[in-house]
Amino acid sequence: MFAIAPTDIDWYTYLVKRNNIPHEINFWTPTPWNVKRLSKGDNLLFLLKAPYRKICGLGNFSYYDNLTIKEAWERFGNGNGVESIEELRSRSNKYAKKHSVINYTEYDYNREIGCIVLTNVKFFNEEEFITTDELKVSFPNQVVKLKYFDMDLPPVLEIDKFILTEELPENETFIEGAKKQITVNAYERNPDARKKCIEHYGYNCKVCGFNFAEMYGEVGKEFIHVHHLIELNQIGEEYEVDPIADLRPVCPNCHAMLHKRKPAFSIDELKRFLTKN
Repeated sequence: MFAIAPTDIDWYTYLVKRNNIPHEINFWTPTPWNVKRLSKGDNLLFLLKAPYRKICGLGNFSYYDNLTIKEAWERFGNGNGVESIEELRSRSNKYAKKHSVINYTEYDYNREIGCIVLTNVKFFNEEEFITTDELKVSFPNQVVKLKYFDMDLPPVLEIDKFILTEELPENETFIEGAKKQITVNAYERNPDARKKCIEHYGYNCKVCGFNFAEMYGEVGKEFIHVHHLIELNQIGEEYEVDPIADLRPVCPNCHAMLHKRKPAFSIDELKRFLTKN
């Protein structure tokens, strides 16, 4: 199951411009929503309000709490997607007044808001925004809170399908194993090839040996990146991926380091850097 909830461009813009996204993000609601259907680990998708009406990111549900504006600021700070407690108050008041007849006190920091606390948050670049039609789900304009979907997360939104920016040069397009053209930063990997690669090599990074499940427990289970030994920008045409010969599982850190050079380092080359330190 996953859920979609509307948000505004200001919340998205503030967080996406930060150099380091906080571990916990507060997807706050202007009044308590008392979310009960989401379970720990479920995905919440962020739908930008009009004129965008597109998914701009997602995160894993951690927990829900009703907190005062003051408490929310003390607990999450800039993880609320705002610069100050004053901005959190004014913006939450603005939205609360739209859907309530209650006269909220302008400077009341003790008014309660809803706090949908998320981890593993991923924001998309604007060219990666996804419509609900692409997800094959409906989210009517009248919906102002969460809408739940009793189905698996659509494959187009799986985190591993968004490759590192370094893997593709600007303004180039490529095709891989399917008759579908995808532009830079939104290229869709072959899920069967990824699955067969991991079935053969496992979930340990082939460079440093890191295993997310061993380090993080359940939350890290079955997480790993898959690296192309032949760089995508050297292919230039459709080709049939050999999951065993062409792909290797690597952790995100090593994946970034592999592409630190153009052409990319080989796995053996990167391993030699590890042994020197």
